[in-house]
Parts: sequence; C-alpha cells; structure tokens
Amino acid sequence: MRNKILIISVVLFITIVGLLIIKSVFTVKKLGGQLLSVKKINDWNSNRNSPIDGLVNIGDGLYGILTTHTVPLNELAVKSRLCDCLGSSLFVTHSIVIVSPNSNLCIRLRYDVRLGKYHIVGYSGRIE
Repeated sequence: MRNKILIISVVLFITIVGLLIIKSVFTVKKLGGQLLSVKKINDWNSNRNSPIDGLVNIGDGLYGILTTHTVPLNELAVKSRLCDCLGSSLFVTHSIVIVSPNSNLCIRLRYDVRLGKYHIVGYSGRIE
C-alpha cells in the first residue's frame, strides 16, 4: 500500500512539474511576441515599469534592435526554449529566439521568483 502511494505521489509530482514547465515555455513565447510590439518605453530608470508585465526591464540596446528592424512582423517567428539558447550559462532559465529570414535574435532570461517576472540576462544577434 505504501509503495502504491509513493508511486502515485511521484507520478503526480512529475506531472505537475511537467505542466509548469510547459506553461513557462508558452509564457516566454508570449513575452517574445509582446517584445516585438513595444513602441515606447516611458521610464528607463525603473526596473518595475516595464511596458511588458512579465519582464523586469528592457535595456536601450535591445529596445533599439526591436524597434528599428525593417522586417515585417509577419516574417518573424518567435520561439521559446528552456535554458540558454547559447548553451553558456546555468543561470538562464529560458530563452526567446526571434527568427527572421536572414538572422536570429536570442534573448536570454532568468526568472525572479521574488518579483514573479523575468530578467533579461543578455541577448545576441539581430533582426534583419
């Protein structure tokens, strides 16, 4: 009887963790789509006033890349991944990859449990 309860508990735990991971990947993909639609940032000095609810801050360099590209939005694909898309950091929990016809932009994120938001750890690439 105890073995059955233990097995059921482990399966339930693994299922809940799996569902949370799937939810986080879809949330990050949604954030990537919202990043592409950012038009203006009003408060550059506050980490809590991001124009996107799930992100802590968008730096001016990334903002420049996102707002000055000339590729039509319908030609861009937003993908999300667990961990670092560059494979170089253990502190990155998720990545957003924006794929354009000629290049990719990888945005690396770390989830902050205290704030319930993602920090942009860094980015690499461009949209062209």
